[in-house]
Amino acid sequence: MRVLSSSQWRALGTAGLAAPETDQLAALTTQQVAGLNQPQVASLESADLAALNDSQLAALSTGQVRALGARQLASLATNDLNALVTSQFAALNSIQLAGLSTTQIAHLESQDLRALSSASLRALSTAQFDALSSDQMSQLTTAQIAGLSPTQVRGLSMTDLNAFSTAQFAALNTRQIASLTTQQLTSLESQDLRALTTAAVRAMSAEQLAVLGNDQMAQRSPSQVAALGTAHLRSLETADLNAMTPAQFAATGSAQVRGLGLAQLAELESDNPRRLTTAALRALSTQQLDALSGEQFGQLTGAQLAALGTAQMTAPGTAQLVGIAPQALAGLSSGQLADLRTAKAGALTTDQMQALDSADLRALGSANLRAFSTTQLDALSGEQLAGLCTGQVAALMPEQIGSLGTADLNALLPTQFAALTAAQVPGLTTAQIAALEVADLRAFTPAALRALSAAQFDAVTPAQRGALPTALIVL
Repeated sequence: MRVLSSSQWRALGTAGLAAPETDQLAALTTQQVAGLNQPQVASLESADLAALNDSQLAALSTGQVRALGARQLASLATNDLNALVTSQFAALNSIQLAGLSTTQIAHLESQDLRALSSASLRALSTAQFDALSSDQMSQLTTAQIAGLSPTQVRGLSMTDLNAFSTAQFAALNTRQIASLTTQQLTSLESQDLRALTTAAVRAMSAEQLAVLGNDQMAQRSPSQVAALGTAHLRSLETADLNAMTPAQFAATGSAQVRGLGLAQLAELESDNPRRLTTAALRALSTQQLDALSGEQFGQLTGAQLAALGTAQMTAPGTAQLVGIAPQALAGLSSGQLADLRTAKAGALTTDQMQALDSADLRALGSANLRAFSTTQLDALSGEQLAGLCTGQVAALMPEQIGSLGTADLNALLPTQFAALTAAQVPGLTTAQIAALEVADLRAFTPAALRALSAAQFDAVTPAQRGALPTALIVL
């Protein structure tokens, strides 16, 4: 039989090829095997094909391989199947692959697996796909990974998934990610999650995201966090939110922050709101801002507070307002300060009061200044008091004026003293009057001078009295 040429073998046709015994066919040279036409190859008995050695099998052309039936291929031992070269495996179609046993599938070499088309791999039955080992899975190309069906991905064991490289994880598409079970997700390693595309992250449901651990959440890239939907962030446990890095917090957008629940915001670690961008902070509703604690407010920067709208600044309660750092409070705009309610202004700490400059105090307006306690007013320096407008001075309560130290009182300008009303003058102590500078006393209106009590007038020193106009001395 070996003396027949390739053309003579082809001339035998399928009927002639059926006559030789199996051992005779096994004696064919590689050239004779390569010379068989496709119908002849397709007509070979399974036993005849199985009798061919590795060299003979490797001699088959891709066209001859495509002519083989599923039953013929299924008859090959695993070592014979592995004798096929990569180009031959690449020629196999879905029907041929469907005929392979799970044992054959389990013994495929990595280069042969990689040679399969995505469509062929996708066509494997559940039993065949399950027969692939984790080592085999780790050898699949990114194109093959992307071509797997969601059902196949959902059927992967946790060991299989963890065998994936970061490049393979990055190849998973949105439908595949959405198919992952909660058990699969909890088993994922942090670097694998980080490899997912932003589109894949967006494809995760709120339920899927909720099962991820703190460590897994902390490993997400800022771009992945930015890709999360509003429902995603809202589904997170507070512990997951607090596990986020500063870069992740900075990546959250306005819409995402606006979707956070009040309980989530209230339970954030005190320095986490500080990590939000000014745009994200400005997106918070008044109810959300009101959910923040005084300690959280105390971590906000001046730039963040200055970015808040005037309506937002009316939302925080007294405890939150007093939690603001003095330097940050000083960064508020005039409009924001003007919108503070008197109850809140009256709660400012002495440190906060001292951080305000004259422009800030003027922005507070007369009503807020009138709400200050004597302790708050005493905390102001002479320079701060000198910056008050005359309307604010005229609005002060008598007891507020009487609480000022003599040095602070003398820091007021004559124009400010001229604004004192007859109702305020009785609040001045005799010590304050005695310490007044002549120019300040001369600035008193006749009505204010007439409001001095006998004790107060007696406290006027000869030098002060001598400087007063005669008309004003005659009360």
